[in-house]
Amino acid sequence: VGHSFGGLAAVYTLLSRSQIFSNYVAIDPSLWWDDWILVHWADSLFTGQDLMGKNLYIGVANTMEEGMDIDRVKGDTARSSNHIRSILTFINQTESENGGLNFGWEYYPDDDHTVEELFSRLNDHFATVSEHFGYQVLPPEPDINSLGYNFLTVNKPNMALAMFELNIRNYPDSPNVYDSMGDYHLAQSDTLKAIDNFSKALELGDNPVSREKLDQLKPTED
Repeated sequence: VGHSFGGLAAVYTLLSRSQIFSNYVAIDPSLWWDDWILVHWADSLFTGQDLMGKNLYIGVANTMEEGMDIDRVKGDTARSSNHIRSILTFINQTESENGGLNFGWEYYPDDDHTVEELFSRLNDHFATVSEHFGYQVLPPEPDINSLGYNFLTVNKPNMALAMFELNIRNYPDSPNVYDSMGDYHLAQSDTLKAIDNFSKALELGDNPVSREKLDQLKPTED
């Protein structure tokens, strides 16, 4: 069972090493990754495989922009719909060629969690973990960062901002959290705030990536 990039891993395992498990669940898998590489591989990997007795279920969340529906999005070309289109394309392929796989999927139009719901789940989970270990355990910086970029990819800037802000609160001495916030502001076309955050990242640690971004944004001084 996997969600998002975990769902990508679940699908990859099925396609490449199906003998490991009998049942696979992919919840809103990030099949857009690496230019849809698993989607492109699917036909050839399913061909010749005996997947009788294997089961795959895919849950599809509503990551579409307002006004779009599941039928119209299939013909869309916007970057914001890349995530759901990759899943729907894979579903179509799997329904037509699957080596005997028992396959099912469902679209959940109301599964589009708010920032408040996401924070509630994060807080509840890490409160439980902290209680178990007897000391405070914070959400890992790389995981929250990955969530932030994922939300940017599917055009959910409010969710992305919430993740990047959470990392800054939890890891204020990390150059990376400010570099990521700079990327967020670049995505929102706010150059001044992007410069501020890349500059803050460099104050905390010299990072060639942040410096290159900053050099590209700052006007050349005579």
